[in-house]
Amino acid sequence: MSFKIGRINFKVSFLFLLMFFAVSFFDRSGLFLLCLLSVFFHECGHLTAMLITKKQITGINAELFGLEIITRKQETGLKKELTVLLGGIVFNLAAFCLFYKLSYLLALVNLFYALVSALPIGNLDGGAALEKILLFYINPQSSYKISNAVSVVFLTLVLTAIVFLCLNTFNPTVIILGGYLLINCIKSLRL
Repeated sequence: MSFKIGRINFKVSFLFLLMFFAVSFFDRSGLFLLCLLSVFFHECGHLTAMLITKKQITGINAELFGLEIITRKQETGLKKELTVLLGGIVFNLAAFCLFYKLSYLLALVNLFYALVSALPIGNLDGGAALEKILLFYINPQSSYKISNAVSVVFLTLVLTAIVFLCLNTFNPTVIILGGYLLINCIKSLRL
């Protein structure tokens, strides 16, 4: 499904809608709503950083494993790129501090979302920031090799932790997180 508001094109994939409605239907705990609020805060952080750095937004895509904000290709410099990449993490950490006394669970979901986004894995914010920093200082071929290696090391550590968690108690959310990180890392590897 595609539509346009002003100069921004919106695209929502069928799989995103299917997942959204399926999880909404089966979630009786309300945790899904808290996760959506955390994603909303995160994306507002990126959008705010884009407004501050004057990046022109041309589209927003909702895919199965996340949202993608599309901007016009323009040279902005390392500081502005990092501001945009880390804006979501900053907003989630601010939401953690804001909601700590009001809604402890919402605060924890925001903290968790910030920490996962900060991991230097693939196309996660931390991985993209690492790649931008490496590209600024060294040649592309070396930076991609280092970025790939760091992604694989961190992914291995996270997946190992997930396996140990699942050995103690079966948790489908943890398994979905591991699958998401694995797919994200594989999609972003530059060989």
